[in-house]
Amino acid sequence: MRSWMEDLPPFVDSVGVFVDEKVSQVKKISELCRLTCIQLHGHETPDYCSEFPKERVIKAIRIQKGFKPAAIKPYLPYISGILLDSPRSGERFDWNIARLVREAYADLPLILAGGITADTVDEAVRIVQPYAIDVSSSVETSPGVKDPQKVQDLIQRLHDHPSFIP
Repeated sequence: MRSWMEDLPPFVDSVGVFVDEKVSQVKKISELCRLTCIQLHGHETPDYCSEFPKERVIKAIRIQKGFKPAAIKPYLPYISGILLDSPRSGERFDWNIARLVREAYADLPLILAGGITADTVDEAVRIVQPYAIDVSSSVETSPGVKDPQKVQDLIQRLHDHPSFIP
């Protein structure tokens, strides 16, 4: 894996996604692959996040029923960004909750995930105004197989959005 990571062009960030992994393993992989950021997508606590350099940590939070933006506050000293996602892969959650999080923590980059497609990306960007979006299963033909046309359609819709900055 390291060899192709070394071939990344300049200004391309490499993000490792980890789910409830041991701190030592995250550190080992992060160093070996020279990851720019680590995305923690499990049940990692603020104390767990504190084990890494703040500028490299993105904490993913699955938006469950009853979620309150205040739940993010304990993570703030230890993360450089937040990723909000739905409880189940590829499903959309109430993006108004994400908007409330963005408003509550305006200086924290917010990445929006969960059910974003070419047909919904305009609404997602309009409601949330995220720093970035994260897509996976919504641009696949089957699990793990990306559909180039779905990816292109989504990128085109983003490019056409009034707030797009090339």
